Amino acid sequence: EVLAEYAGGPLPQVPPAPPALGAPAEVRLTGRASVDAVLEARGGPETASPVPPTFEELDVDRGLVRYAVTVPGPRQPLPLLARGLRDLAVVYVDGERAGVLTEEEPQLKEPVAGHARVELWVESLGRVNYGPRSGEPKGITGGLQHERQYLHGVRARGLRLDALDAVEGVDALAVR
Repeated sequence: EVLAEYAGGPLPQVPPAPPALGAPAEVRLTGRASVDAVLEARGGPETASPVPPTFEELDVDRGLVRYAVTVPGPRQPLPLLARGLRDLAVVYVDGERAGVLTEEEPQLKEPVAGHARVELWVESLGRVNYGPRSGEPKGITGGLQHERQYLHGVRARGLRLDALDAVEGVDALAVR
């Protein structure tokens, strides 16, 4: 009403509300699979490399990558650092969850002693489509360090989100 005098005519009518989508439905999950099992069934091939490959090198545009590396030992507990980490990594040391790393916090809070098997599950949280960070690679782009030593022999395997599109019954699959 306030803007009508400036509009030069009558204001358009408010459109009607959309129809209701239907009654709520109950869904019962009858099974689940671990992320490891989904990666084994639907993931790309595992690659071995001296340094961590990026998402782009693994042909993963949206999804996650499991990086696995061995900290040599015996060795005293020292900080573990993921240099150039893009987005988010959940870290497991010898099968136990050890923490979550981000671009702002790329070092584990607790030091890691060698000999240990370390897995980093890195998730892509989206991409920047403007400005100086446009087109930057995803994953671990600067290497893995145990104190000042770079860790080599990184194994990586990617899981594209669109790999789940072709799975029948995926709506009944709960990934934990």
